[in-house]
Amino acid sequence: MARAFTGTTNPSRAIPIINKMTYEECYGFLSEHLPHNETKDYFKKVSQRMGMYQEWKGKSKSYLDYRSS
Repeated sequence: MARAFTGTTNPSRAIPIINKMTYEECYGFLSEHLPHNETKDYFKKVSQRMGMYQEWKGKSKSYLDYRSS
């Protein structure tokens, strides 16, 4: 994802740019600027399923819950 913001794969260059954006700005930018169709498709699928993932997370134990058992 760093490549979409900086043209390089260096996340330390992308992080300051990302941190200045709102969630909506970042989402919109990524939707339009991800460099590969496969990445764009994956990003779109995950974004559409976020509600389902949150629901699953609420129903299952986290890694830390298992670790402390």
